[in-house]
Amino acid sequence: MFISGLTVITNACIPTTKELEEKRIADSIRIADSLTMAKAEQQNVVGLQEISNPPGKISNPLTLN
Repeated sequence: MFISGLTVITNACIPTTKELEEKRIADSIRIADSLTMAKAEQQNVVGLQEISNPPGKISNPLTLN
């Protein structure tokens, strides 16, 4: 009886191969989503910098007195 109870507890705590694969896939998707969001944010920042400093515009003009 003790061994069968121990087997049930052990089997309940150890993830199956299918569960491990599902977790791996979910983790991969989560990482890919995070990288995509970071890249989009980076492109947004670059776009905002280009708007505030278009080519040919002097960003720090010297004032002559």
